[in-house]
Amino acid sequence: MTVGLPRLALRTRGPVTGQLPALGVRLATSDDADFSGLSPEPLLVSDVIQEAVLKIAEEGVEAAAVTVVAMAPAGAAPRPQRVHHIAFDRPFGIVVLAGADDVPLFTAWQAETPAAPDA
Repeated sequence: MTVGLPRLALRTRGPVTGQLPALGVRLATSDDADFSGLSPEPLLVSDVIQEAVLKIAEEGVEAAAVTVVAMAPAGAAPRPQRVHHIAFDRPFGIVVLAGADDVPLFTAWQAETPAAPDA
């Protein structure tokens, strides 16, 4: 058997900013975004563009993709920093779910009162 395929080259480029809310990315594109770990100035995601290339030839398949995330100054003033103390000082349970799924990825139960950390 022999297989003959034509050479093929595809390139796509498109904005994906409009699809971010469907993927659960809402806060990063709003004035309430917190990118304080990247910049002292308030920032938000202003534009996301993806580009992909696919080439098929006698030598095989070659593919590459890139995503560009553009940032813009955010309009809201920086939030005042607050420190919240959370103490897990009694038995507790944890369930980690996969996004909107109801299937647990991880479950745990701490039956004893956790020991205080050494200072």
